[in-house]
Amino acid sequence: MMRHTKFAMGLAGVAAMVLAATANAGLVRGSVTSKYPANDEDGLVAANICDNNIATEWATKSTATDGYYFHGGLVPELTVDLGSTYSLSGLAYWGYGNSGNNAKSLTLAFSTDGATYGSSVVYTPAAPLAPGSEARENVYQQNGSFGAVDARYVRITVTDNWFQGICANSEPCTGGDRVGFSEIAFVVPEPASLGLLAIGGLFVLRRRRS
Repeated sequence: MMRHTKFAMGLAGVAAMVLAATANAGLVRGSVTSKYPANDEDGLVAANICDNNIATEWATKSTATDGYYFHGGLVPELTVDLGSTYSLSGLAYWGYGNSGNNAKSLTLAFSTDGATYGSSVVYTPAAPLAPGSEARENVYQQNGSFGAVDARYVRITVTDNWFQGICANSEPCTGGDRVGFSEIAFVVPEPASLGLLAIGGLFVLRRRRS
């Protein structure tokens, strides 16, 4: 009985380790290239989405006809090089300062070598706020999760914006002549978190064998 009690206490400790590891998740960013840099607005370049500064933004150029989310018929595509291969499990996202110009749908594809892209996920940011007194009311952190995937490169294809949609405050989303967002980063466990998980796993194996 005593041995069983100690084992139960051990499992509780392992659970605490796992919770600590989850809470200790970190964010990684990388260098960014745009497939069509000539269609990015001057000063609102792709590098801005991974510079750890939500005051800078990326956006496509506007068109003469309101309602287009891309310029010249080219669907925006950005590639993030994280510098090393990580096990990614989610993302943090910050929007654009104009409601209708906010990205509505992103397709993320993952690669370890930058040449072959395998699995992909679709991320849909929350509806933005309609323009109000705050000039940057949409630049707040949103979080998304997906199944763990190993990747160094993440290709982001922006397939829609919020033009002609209804914003989070039930007002029409205005704009729509371009698409953009401020920042994106990817969720990875911190090295300390990985250590905690490893220790917890070894503890469980040891108790089962004893």
